[in-house]
Amino acid sequence: MPNLYTSQTQEDIRLRFINKFDELIENELAESYKQICINIEITPESFNQIRNKKGLPTLKMLYNLQLVYNVPVESILFERTAHVNLALLQKQLAILHETLDQIDDTLSA
Repeated sequence: MPNLYTSQTQEDIRLRFINKFDELIENELAESYKQICINIEITPESFNQIRNKKGLPTLKMLYNLQLVYNVPVESILFERTAHVNLALLQKQLAILHETLDQIDDTLSA
Protein backbone atom coordinates (compact mmCIF):
# COMPACT_ATOMS: atom_id res chain seq x y z
CA MET A 1 0.00 0.00 0.00
CA PRO A 2 1.44 3.39 -0.95
CA ASN A 3 2.15 6.05 1.65
CA LEU A 4 -0.60 8.64 1.72
CA TYR A 5 1.54 11.16 3.57
CA THR A 6 5.11 12.35 3.47
CA SER A 7 7.28 11.56 6.45
CA GLN A 8 6.98 15.21 7.56
CA THR A 9 3.18 15.00 7.45
CA GLN A 10 3.26 11.79 9.47
CA GLU A 11 5.47 13.51 12.03
CA ASP A 12 3.11 16.50 12.17
CA ILE A 13 0.13 14.18 12.77
CA ARG A 14 2.06 12.36 15.50
CA LEU A 15 2.90 15.63 17.25
CA ARG A 16 -0.64 17.01 16.99
CA PHE A 17 -1.95 13.73 18.47
CA ILE A 18 0.41 14.04 21.44
CA ASN A 19 -0.43 17.73 21.82
CA LYS A 20 -4.14 16.89 22.06
CA PHE A 21 -3.37 14.61 25.02
CA ASP A 22 -1.44 17.46 26.65
CA GLU A 23 -4.30 19.89 26.01
CA LEU A 24 -6.83 17.53 27.57
CA ILE A 25 -4.74 17.28 30.71
CA GLU A 26 -3.97 21.03 30.82
CA ASN A 27 -7.69 21.83 30.46
CA GLU A 28 -8.49 19.31 33.21
CA LEU A 29 -10.60 17.16 30.90
CA ALA A 30 -8.42 14.20 31.82
CA GLU A 31 -6.14 13.50 34.77
CA SER A 32 -3.36 11.63 32.98
CA TYR A 33 -2.12 10.05 29.78
CA LYS A 34 -3.09 6.71 31.24
CA GLN A 35 -6.68 7.81 31.77
CA ILE A 36 -6.94 9.08 28.18
CA CYS A 37 -5.49 5.81 26.90
CA ILE A 38 -8.02 3.78 28.86
CA ASN A 39 -10.88 5.99 27.70
CA ILE A 40 -9.95 5.76 24.02
CA GLU A 41 -9.18 2.05 24.32
CA ILE A 42 -5.45 1.99 23.65
CA THR A 43 -2.67 0.76 25.87
CA PRO A 44 -0.31 3.24 27.52
CA GLU A 45 2.46 1.32 25.73
CA SER A 46 0.91 2.21 22.36
CA PHE A 47 0.86 5.86 23.34
CA ASN A 48 4.49 5.66 24.53
CA GLN A 49 5.48 4.16 21.17
CA ILE A 50 3.88 7.14 19.45
CA ARG A 51 5.62 9.56 21.83
CA ASN A 52 8.96 7.84 21.21
CA LYS A 53 8.58 8.02 17.39
CA LYS A 54 8.12 4.25 17.10
CA GLY A 55 4.53 4.41 15.92
CA LEU A 56 1.78 6.59 14.55
CA PRO A 57 -1.78 7.09 15.73
CA THR A 58 -4.30 4.95 13.89
CA LEU A 59 -7.61 6.14 12.52
CA LYS A 60 -9.32 4.15 15.27
CA MET A 61 -7.33 6.09 17.89
CA LEU A 62 -8.31 9.39 16.28
CA TYR A 63 -11.94 8.33 16.00
CA ASN A 64 -12.09 7.23 19.65
CA LEU A 65 -10.45 10.48 20.72
CA GLN A 66 -13.18 12.32 18.85
CA LEU A 67 -15.97 10.19 20.35
CA VAL A 68 -14.80 10.42 23.94
CA TYR A 69 -13.30 13.92 24.11
CA ASN A 70 -14.89 15.71 21.12
CA VAL A 71 -11.49 16.27 19.52
CA PRO A 72 -12.17 16.62 15.78
CA VAL A 73 -10.18 14.14 13.73
CA GLU A 74 -9.36 16.88 11.22
CA SER A 75 -7.69 18.91 13.98
CA ILE A 76 -5.06 16.17 14.12
CA LEU A 77 -4.88 15.19 10.46
CA PHE A 78 -4.65 18.74 9.15
CA GLU A 79 -2.69 21.78 10.26
CA ARG A 80 -5.79 23.88 10.52
CA THR A 81 -9.42 23.02 10.31
CA ALA A 82 -11.58 24.30 7.50
CA HIS A 83 -13.44 27.52 8.15
CA VAL A 84 -16.92 28.07 6.83
CA ASN A 85 -17.16 30.89 4.32
CA LEU A 86 -20.51 32.20 5.51
CA ALA A 87 -20.96 34.72 2.68
CA LEU A 88 -20.37 32.06 0.04
CA LEU A 89 -22.66 29.63 1.81
CA GLN A 90 -25.46 32.22 2.00
CA LYS A 91 -25.04 32.99 -1.70
CA GLN A 92 -25.22 29.30 -2.61
CA LEU A 93 -28.30 28.83 -0.43
CA ALA A 94 -30.00 31.81 -2.10
CA ILE A 95 -29.30 30.32 -5.53
CA LEU A 96 -30.62 26.96 -4.38
CA HIS A 97 -33.74 28.57 -2.93
CA GLU A 98 -34.36 30.47 -6.18
CA THR A 99 -33.91 27.30 -8.23
CA LEU A 100 -36.32 25.39 -5.98
CA ASP A 101 -38.87 28.20 -6.37
CA GLN A 102 -38.54 27.97 -10.16
CA ILE A 103 -39.05 24.19 -10.04
CA ASP A 104 -42.07 24.64 -7.77
CA ASP A 105 -43.55 27.23 -10.15
CA THR A 106 -43.00 24.90 -13.12
CA LEU A 107 -44.66 21.98 -11.35
CA SER A 108 -47.57 24.14 -10.19
CA ALA A 109 -48.32 25.43 -13.70
